[in-house]
Amino acid sequence: MNTTLRALSVALAAALIAPSAFAATAAIPTIDFHGYMRAGVGVSGDGSEAEWQKNKLGRLGNESDTYGELELGSEVYKKDDVSFYLDSMVSMVSDGSNDNETTLNDDAQFGLRQLNLQIKGLIPGDPNAVIWGGKRYYQRHDLHIIDTKYWNISGSGAGVENYTLGPGAVSLAWIRGDANDVDYRVDGDSNVNINYIDLRYAGWKPWTGSWTEFGIDYAMPNTTKKTG
Repeated sequence: MNTTLRALSVALAAALIAPSAFAATAAIPTIDFHGYMRAGVGVSGDGSEAEWQKNKLGRLGNESDTYGELELGSEVYKKDDVSFYLDSMVSMVSDGSNDNETTLNDDAQFGLRQLNLQIKGLIPGDPNAVIWGGKRYYQRHDLHIIDTKYWNISGSGAGVENYTLGPGAVSLAWIRGDANDVDYRVDGDSNVNINYIDLRYAGWKPWTGSWTEFGIDYAMPNTTKKTG
């Protein structure tokens, strides 16, 4: 009799624990992982690291730093056709001078590159259109081998992306992206705050195997009136 009761108790306990464990497992969101990393070393005649005109000659074997990006994203809400996706990215760049590198003496620098929310399913008639807000890399175009991004307004903002219109899709965004090394003030301060209105149309295929993208940016620089 005691053996039977013990067996029944164990069976009940297992039955109660199993649904709880399953529910806990089901509640754990899927985490999407993306990353990028490069490392290089260069030595000049004076013993310091060296790289020379990588934006003209190329990057291969001509980058002396260590750089990495870690991107984590997850669908944090899903109901019917509506979904909320949270995306984040941190970065690190290092000069490789020490084993344990911190931000002290600029041995290494850490940054928040992306943190944004992307919402699908709220625009009637187009479940793939995205409403987004936050900080992000925004539809960048680059020549990778020479590390030159010829169309890049990445920054903080909001917009509507990939709204189907005819054979392609339209995207509209308002993004703030500060610019450096802008020669506009006599006191040597070369930083300027810029707000962009970005309009793009992409995906039209005039012939088989082709793909086109058209866009226009309206830049609104916010220069300061600092004197003295």
